[in-house]
Amino acid sequence: MKVLGSFLGSVSRGVHPRQVGVAVFLGSLAGFTTGWNLTVAVVLVLALVLRHRWKVFFQSWGAFYGLGWIMTPWCYRTGHYLLEQTSLGSWLAPAADSLWLALLDWDRYCLVGGLFWGTVIGVAMGYLAASLTAALQRTALAVQQRAEQSKLKSWSWQLLCRMVFGTARVLPPPGSKPRWIAWTHATVLVAVVFPLAALGYVALPHGLW
Repeated sequence: MKVLGSFLGSVSRGVHPRQVGVAVFLGSLAGFTTGWNLTVAVVLVLALVLRHRWKVFFQSWGAFYGLGWIMTPWCYRTGHYLLEQTSLGSWLAPAADSLWLALLDWDRYCLVGGLFWGTVIGVAMGYLAASLTAALQRTALAVQQRAEQSKLKSWSWQLLCRMVFGTARVLPPPGSKPRWIAWTHATVLVAVVFPLAALGYVALPHGLW
């Protein structure tokens, strides 16, 4: 229900549909790769850099984490097939003993399969969420414009908006498409996270690398 509430909130507040779709896609990736691995950290870096709706992202993360847990047998079988029966395994074989592969956890069947299903489901659900957001925004704005032309019906529409969206009016989405990159977050990432990563690289014993 919270995911639905965030989705309707995005519709009413004029959030661009693409931002909703990106949030759902990233939430799917994070949900299927959650664990003690560097892969989910890479997804979080993408979440910092790309423009999306944070509330939808976090709630999608929780929902897809549950779905990923249910799909664990499928993730394992998919990962086993990808690593043993496709060129992916041979491509990763030279780095089998590297620290980065271990940190990414790409030698584990469940993680590789989860990354595959998270991508596939994330693309599908992200596209669906963006399309539904755009369709609902167009419909709600059209009904709102008709209601505002009649004072008798306007109050009933405002009441319905408060019950469904939590606000009396539905805002139109931005006229132009938002930029893909959140430059403020990207700047913070470069200024803080990368230096910390470099410090960790210097501090760790070089034999590990």
